[in-house]
Amino acid sequence: MENSKVRRYASRRVSHLPPVRLLQATNVTSSSPGQPLRVLHVASGDLWAGAEVQLFHLLSSLRRRTEVTVEAAILNPGKLADRLREQGIPVWQFDESRMSSAAIAKALVRIARTQGAQVIHTHRTKENILGTLAAVCTPYGVALRTAHGRPEHGIGRFGKRLILNAADRIAARFQRATIGVSAELCGYLRQAYPGRPVYHIPNGIDPDLVRQEALLPCSYPPSDAFTVGFLGRLVPVKRVDVFLEMARALCTHAPGRFRFAVAGDGPLERALRAKASELAIESAVDFLGFQQNSAALLSRMDCLALTSDHEGMPMVVLEALALGVPIVAHSVGGLPELLTGSPIGHLVPSQDPAQLAQAIEAVARQAGPRSESAARASALPGQLDSRQSVLRYIEIYRSIARAPIAQN
Repeated sequence: MENSKVRRYASRRVSHLPPVRLLQATNVTSSSPGQPLRVLHVASGDLWAGAEVQLFHLLSSLRRRTEVTVEAAILNPGKLADRLREQGIPVWQFDESRMSSAAIAKALVRIARTQGAQVIHTHRTKENILGTLAAVCTPYGVALRTAHGRPEHGIGRFGKRLILNAADRIAARFQRATIGVSAELCGYLRQAYPGRPVYHIPNGIDPDLVRQEALLPCSYPPSDAFTVGFLGRLVPVKRVDVFLEMARALCTHAPGRFRFAVAGDGPLERALRAKASELAIESAVDFLGFQQNSAALLSRMDCLALTSDHEGMPMVVLEALALGVPIVAHSVGGLPELLTGSPIGHLVPSQDPAQLAQAIEAVARQAGPRSESAARASALPGQLDSRQSVLRYIEIYRSIARAPIAQN
């Protein structure tokens, strides 16, 4: 009876969306010994940024394991939902532009109860709140979250952010654990949520998958100039304005030697284009907009640059390491943990454009011929392979679950 209600609800509310693959389920209250643990991930999916890429690699790796079965509730149509389906992962897809938060919450509770979800793993603020509500209303359900970075400010209405952040802090009290993607972020989380369990699991990717995607066609043409790329959201925390100041310093010091690619979209795009014009470097900077295949674009870069105020453990850096693309980054957040000791990682202690430009020039002097770029060796540490980091997630699922989990 309950399962038919969920199907009717989904059909009524989500009829305008592509078909959603559903599991046949009964009202299950707990796993039998030896049965896989049922895990439901709740994420927004409105973007294809670092958190979404990390979630894709995590779920793809979890799907290969026998200890768990995974599903995803995605609040928006988009690339994340599409790519998860391609991997054979069951997806419940909504559209929060057409559904109220109350309607989504009601649907999530029904899904969690009907599918017998035992662990509800949430990502980002609104999803933490809705997923925790579903866990509280589900027999044997528990919730945990992954924090992909510190809270961002300056995006959205101030009053709405205050309400969401307050509700999120309340939701954290009902979750069994918080996972931070860098040691630095975990320190912040332990201060923000004193007395709550915080675990450190670095982001992971499948390097073989990244290298396969890098071989796909790329619309960005190769250049004879040394090409420096920024890949990410055009939002304040990323400090793309500093990237452009760095680009001007390089163009001034070595005219024609460098080219710059800014890949991504966001609320600052118009202002950043205007800044490039103001700095008189618009002819050297390509604004590429959102790119479906970041790996293919990265393979065209001679260097990746990050100038952010803060970073957790950015997936684009993991992709660059897997592809052997040199990285110059402001030494902040989880980046020192990720790049210290790396043969292709270069940390800069400040956001001073001149210092960043000097680091780029040093990389350019060491660079080999562009023809060798396809053969660049991976510099990704083994512990950042998602096929390894997923074991830690399963260990935590096992520790917080109210029911037994199968042993491999």
